[in-house]
Amino acid sequence: MERLVSYLTTNQERIDYKRYLKRKLMIGSGVVESSNRRIVTVRLKQSGMFWSKNGAQAVMVLRAAYLSASSTWHNFWLKNALPS
Repeated sequence: MERLVSYLTTNQERIDYKRYLKRKLMIGSGVVESSNRRIVTVRLKQSGMFWSKNGAQAVMVLRAAYLSASSTWHNFWLKNALPS
């Protein structure tokens, strides 16, 4: 019981779900699980594919940037594109 009270007290700011819902933030794990499937499973687990840890990490970073709504993907290619 003491550990639970300690955890809840320490993490009170992180578990204020009512406030998160008012701000229309997602509080469930479904979004993370779905993102994992889209970013990792669909790309890395295709038939016949084998990845090193570093290669898989690099592909996941690029795929996450590509699928995100941020400007990360565009900025990456601006910085790293080969000259034409």
